[in-house]
Amino acid sequence: MVYTLCVALGVVAAFVAARVLPPSPDVPLEVRRGVRVWALGGAVIGAHLFELPADLFGWAAPSPEEVAHPGAGTMVLGRTVLGGLLGGWIAVEWKKHRMGFAGATGDGFAMPLAIGLTMGRMGCTFTGCCRGRVLDDGSIWAFVPSPDDGPARFPASLIEAYFHAFSAVVLLVLAKTGALRGRHLALYLALYAVVRFALEIERENPPIVGPLTYYQLLAVALLALAGGTFARRTWAPPTAS
Repeated sequence: MVYTLCVALGVVAAFVAARVLPPSPDVPLEVRRGVRVWALGGAVIGAHLFELPADLFGWAAPSPEEVAHPGAGTMVLGRTVLGGLLGGWIAVEWKKHRMGFAGATGDGFAMPLAIGLTMGRMGCTFTGCCRGRVLDDGSIWAFVPSPDDGPARFPASLIEAYFHAFSAVVLLVLAKTGALRGRHLALYLALYAVVRFALEIERENPPIVGPLTYYQLLAVALLALAGGTFARRTWAPPTAS
């Protein structure tokens, strides 16, 4: 219930934030409307599709429900933020190709997305999902949302929420000043990929390729997409998209 409420508040806040941002003069109205639908659809599909291998092959740490009811015989199908971001990115690029538009459309998504993810990760924090590894009570990183949540853990989801909240403020400033136009989303997601890769070290997901977890591999893929796009738009000639 708490998680659902946080997600709902995040959706509402993201919608309001999107209305506050000035529309990009470089993106026609029909393109903005078209990519919004595909971004949402791609994110929903990607969040489930990219999580499916982790659920099927045990590449994710057990959820609080699976820990509380071991051997129940029901596999909990989850979602992954990284998969949602990859799915949304791929869907938008495909739609832009179909519409014959080569410009950047991500500036209008970046700040609302950061607000939505802030609320979503707060929901994770208070419900115990996406949690960090168990720590000694004396550790400076030890975090327990409530006395009923078991041992102290590394606050992975809380740190991620702080990152998204800080990013939302920075992205708002960039949007208002026009700095780094066309690169807001790419910069934000590239930095998030780095942060998520690092936080995975303190989570309980098992390694599947050498020391890397499944989610670290997804973070590398997101960094390649977002970081490559940021670099291309930064160093390309002014006439390039």
